[in-house]
Amino acid sequence: MVIKLKDACGVWIDNLKAIVDKFSLDYSKRFKSTHSTNRTLPNLGLVKLISDTENCELIRLSDMEEIK
Repeated sequence: MVIKLKDACGVWIDNLKAIVDKFSLDYSKRFKSTHSTNRTLPNLGLVKLISDTENCELIRLSDMEEIK
């Protein structure tokens, strides 16, 4: 468990909610696209191996239990 975290300004964060918020914000910035519209690939004739539901599960944000 993380009990302290230093932010970009060098300030130590020791409040659990603030640490969770910092991780969530950093994760979102790092792994979310900056494009506002959905992008699609051209039809390459590949067989679809996972469903749309499975794809949504794969790209969703992790919850705290998964992170632990």
